[in-house]
Amino acid sequence: MNKFLKSKTVKAALGLVAVFAFVGVYSASAYTFTTTLKMGSKGEAVRQLQIALNACSDTMVSSTGAGSPGSETTTFGSKTKTAVMKLQAKAGLSQVGQVGPMTRAFLNANGCGTGTGNTGGNTGGNVVAGQITASVAPDSPAGLTLAGGSAFNPVIKIRLANGTSSPVNLTGLNLTKTGFMSNTNVTGVSVYDSAGMQHGNTVTTLGANGVAMMTFSTNPITIPANGTTDVWAKINLSSSATSGTVGLSVVSASDIMLSSGTAGGSFPVAGAQMTVVSGSSSLATVTLDVQASAVGASGATLNVDSASSQEISKFRIAETSSNEDIKLYSLSLWNNGNASGSDYRDVQLLDQTGNVIATAQPNGNVVKFNLSNPFLITKGQTKDFTVRATIIGGSTRTIQFTVYNDYDLDVRGVNTGVSILATAAGSVDSSFPIGDTSSTYNKVTIGQGSLSFSKASDSGSSAVAPGTEVVLAKFIAKPTGEDMEVRGISFGITQNAANKLTGTVYVKVNNQIVYSAAGTVANFATAGTNTVTRTLSSYPILTGGVNNTVEVVASIDSSATSSNNFKVNQFDITSVKRLISNDITDPSVGAQDGNTRTAQAASLNVTNLATPVASSVVTGTSGFELANIELNAGSSGEDVRVSTITIGDAKNATAAYADIANLVLKDASGNTLATSSSTSTNAATVAFNFSSPIIVAKGSTTTLKLYGDVIGGTATGSHTFTATAVTATGKDTGSTVSVSPAGSGQTMTITSGGSLAMSTVSGSGATPAVAQLVNINTTDGVYLAWKWTSQYESQKITSLTLKATGTALSQNNIKNIRLYAKKGTFTAFQSDATMFAQANQFNTCSSNICSFTWTAGDNLLPFTIDPNSGVTVWVKADIQGENIAKLGNDFYMSVTNDGTDVVAKGSTTGSTTSSMTGSASNTSGVTRIVPFQVVVSGVSPTDGSSTTTSIAAGTQLGRFKVMNNGTAQITLTDATFTNSGTHTGTNARYTLYASSENSSDYTTNSLEVSGTDTVAFGSLTTSITINGGSYRYLTVVLSTATSVTTGDSFGLSVASLGDLKYSVAETGLGYDAEQDGDLTGTVTGLYVDGKPSLGTLNKQ
Repeated sequence: MNKFLKSKTVKAALGLVAVFAFVGVYSASAYTFTTTLKMGSKGEAVRQLQIALNACSDTMVSSTGAGSPGSETTTFGSKTKTAVMKLQAKAGLSQVGQVGPMTRAFLNANGCGTGTGNTGGNTGGNVVAGQITASVAPDSPAGLTLAGGSAFNPVIKIRLANGTSSPVNLTGLNLTKTGFMSNTNVTGVSVYDSAGMQHGNTVTTLGANGVAMMTFSTNPITIPANGTTDVWAKINLSSSATSGTVGLSVVSASDIMLSSGTAGGSFPVAGAQMTVVSGSSSLATVTLDVQASAVGASGATLNVDSASSQEISKFRIAETSSNEDIKLYSLSLWNNGNASGSDYRDVQLLDQTGNVIATAQPNGNVVKFNLSNPFLITKGQTKDFTVRATIIGGSTRTIQFTVYNDYDLDVRGVNTGVSILATAAGSVDSSFPIGDTSSTYNKVTIGQGSLSFSKASDSGSSAVAPGTEVVLAKFIAKPTGEDMEVRGISFGITQNAANKLTGTVYVKVNNQIVYSAAGTVANFATAGTNTVTRTLSSYPILTGGVNNTVEVVASIDSSATSSNNFKVNQFDITSVKRLISNDITDPSVGAQDGNTRTAQAASLNVTNLATPVASSVVTGTSGFELANIELNAGSSGEDVRVSTITIGDAKNATAAYADIANLVLKDASGNTLATSSSTSTNAATVAFNFSSPIIVAKGSTTTLKLYGDVIGGTATGSHTFTATAVTATGKDTGSTVSVSPAGSGQTMTITSGGSLAMSTVSGSGATPAVAQLVNINTTDGVYLAWKWTSQYESQKITSLTLKATGTALSQNNIKNIRLYAKKGTFTAFQSDATMFAQANQFNTCSSNICSFTWTAGDNLLPFTIDPNSGVTVWVKADIQGENIAKLGNDFYMSVTNDGTDVVAKGSTTGSTTSSMTGSASNTSGVTRIVPFQVVVSGVSPTDGSSTTTSIAAGTQLGRFKVMNNGTAQITLTDATFTNSGTHTGTNARYTLYASSENSSDYTTNSLEVSGTDTVAFGSLTTSITINGGSYRYLTVVLSTATSVTTGDSFGLSVASLGDLKYSVAETGLGYDAEQDGDLTGTVTGLYVDGKPSLGTLNKQ
């Protein structure tokens, strides 16, 4: 319910008292309430309150016991409060549960109000008997507040009860305005059925006696036999309506028009009185105007196009008061042109962004859009709406959509919920109907029909077979604007030699024969264009907006050869009747030629292809591809029917035909071609007599594949399968096609078993390509990866030994070893790989080599290693933690594909595979175990830079930063740098300095002076510590520069892991890192991570 229907003021409530008293709508309470009553109140006023509430079943205090009818009490308790709240809900008051001034006014005027059995309206005392009884429906609106300028306000709901055994139609209704308000302030009265459908037109002007005479005999409301139906009456109020009361009533039985029978009831049947207030400060204001659409303000001509939606009209809706947002619920348009509703369909309403917000079909001249999602227009904003439609007929007719009346637009305020009548206040059209301006805004004319004619894209161009009927040419005729009837055509058929047409020449329109003539020289001369007018046997219809086919069909004489060709010449549609325009005209389409067609007998080229390539196959292989055979009808004049193909087997001396069995041919889609005789036994030649002959379409090629089972044979036996003979005929003519297969099949050699090759897969997420460091407790590292590739047959792995090799490796260093596999070729580990083997740790170690062996009765892998795909395998493992892993240990993993580390067997033969090659390892990718990360990085000069400067003794040549990311203190023990620069002298010396911890005093601590001309300081005489989480800078300074000359350069780097080393005390670590049973030792020789390079300094 909207804001105005809910809002109640004291003034409005007092006004209701006067209304109710005047019209006698309600039975007021016999008791006058004068004091406020609430929870805890006592006395006679409370008992009278309960008596008044109990008078209506829907506000009854209690049905039994204290407070029930006849047992009212003098105490205001919770039940009384609940009943008062129900009364307040009925009256549209705030449900506070106490009787204040507004509730007292309602009680004194109406008692318990519109309860069950009380309509809230007035059914008078003039009782008239009739077969259709009229009364106010129980849920007819009570006294509500309506706003001036609002529309579609429901003021009465009339119930019509049919006492007969047949349905009766309500064909009209006279409704009389009641209340204190002038007739001119009611700008519309309309009638709706219970489903919300309007019947009859909206009456916009009341008669002098306040009567709205509604007639709707062409669209009646049906009252079912022995049943009831409800009728709603709604009113529109002028914006000048600011006060007073209003209602509607059926004064007498004669005001109810029926198709049969008589009306009765207690008259007048009157609705409740509605209080009218001004809506100017709360209601939105809506204006409507027409806009120039894409067709322009001066109108345009649009062609019939059943496949496209075309723009017809454009309207503008604006909210101008800024009181509230509005929503568009429906829009009714009237076609002011003369096109009928069957001339267009699928009318669309689009918002200004081009979104379709509603679609409707025309109903006569009316199109009504009902928006399932009402369209929001923000207050103060303007929106344009476009109307589009699919035009399917109506040549020369017009479409001009208009909004005929203000009530044809249902716009409602978002805050008030009230429907608002639009005003015609636009700059283009300032009065209703909107859109019928003399400047023809939105008016379009449906164009007269035109015809396009062209050669079809699929018109034949290939050779034609002698002795066949063919479509020589195909054309497309497409009318626009209207259907057309073909009345005249002309064409000829050009031949380059003597006439080779026979039988009858036809012209078909949409597969209907409309012309026929003998294919003689008299009708189709062999010389010149021979284009003449042809007399049609019937007048075919060309449907507008679609492609209509026109075909010329002829029979080619069986004596025609490749020296004969045929061409449909200058085909023209010379006359049509436009069925809407109703005239006969030359469409001026322009004559079209067909393609030249050459006579060509059926032919077929058969070739034994070079695929599959020659290969080996193991005994026991089923469905092995032996040969491919190409059937090519590219030069044929007709489709070719192949009934038999003979296959020969050229075997060598050590092979037997019985090695191969169960030969089958399959088409390009992999379907087995059925034969009428068995091909399960191989022989020197095997004939494939097809149960259903193969049809090779002319101009096309198809490939057949030969398969067989290898069931025996020696390791040196070979077979070469070749198509040696083919039986074929023309599909239509039945003429014999001579075929001589070309080429030879490829040799397939039987081998005793397959082979297995292994190759290392290196890179990120695979086998480490270079040396690396790994912290203790590192999990899920990848330390080895390889690919297995098989030949001749799929392979299974029955035994696999993984090895780890290190300087002082123990089996405790590595744990949770897992092997994963996935079919195909990959580098980085694949998350969807399948784990197929696992070990807690290596189970044996000897001479610094640890290993673990997995075995399986059939296959360790979750699948076979197939020749066409291969399998990639990854080894993952975890590094042990404190007190288990030995710091400084290194390792690399490996597998040798030698029949010992890896044992495989053929999936087909089941025999152990002896042909095994390759291995998986990378000795350069050694992994070293460290306690935590200590990293060296380059600082200056910046890597990649090249600077020319003065270089002398004391010049800082390069600076590095060593960061201890661990928790324990380390001691830097070794430092070796590499100089990639060049200089002529050999007497230069260098000093290595260290900064204070976490400081930029780069040359505070001298650590080492190098030997002559080297920056490989090696073991440091003065070692230096770095606490956990701290860093120091290392700076290389040129200390002796007597031999450095112009052009010399210096470029420093840490070239390899291990060039910087450190030590760490077990006491600092807090665990036995050397695995010697105490915490007194120091772990030495640990690698600093990182291989940074610096920029180059050049002596100027």
